[in-house]
Amino acid sequence: MTDLPEHIVGAPTWSSMLAAWRGRDDPAVVTGTTTWSGNELLARATGAAAHLRAVTDHERPVPALLTSTPAAVAYVVAGADCGRPLAPLGPRLTAN
Repeated sequence: MTDLPEHIVGAPTWSSMLAAWRGRDDPAVVTGTTTWSGNELLARATGAAAHLRAVTDHERPVPALLTSTPAAVAYVVAGADCGRPLAPLGPRLTAN
């Protein structure tokens, strides 16, 4: 994927890649109906982390039913950041 920005390609870790979005207004999450800047993604992840801390009392994986939405991306980032990684339970069923 050579069309990715250098701050993504050059990041040595997932955490440093996310940190590179701080202070950026260019698109970080893009769907057919939604676009979030790097700043907006990190702000929403901050709110999601506060929510995860409020509904869980220990730093451990949190089961979560997720779909492919911008909010799900924010929660995945939040879970990794606050020590409550999400254990996604996908709602899709496969044929096999």
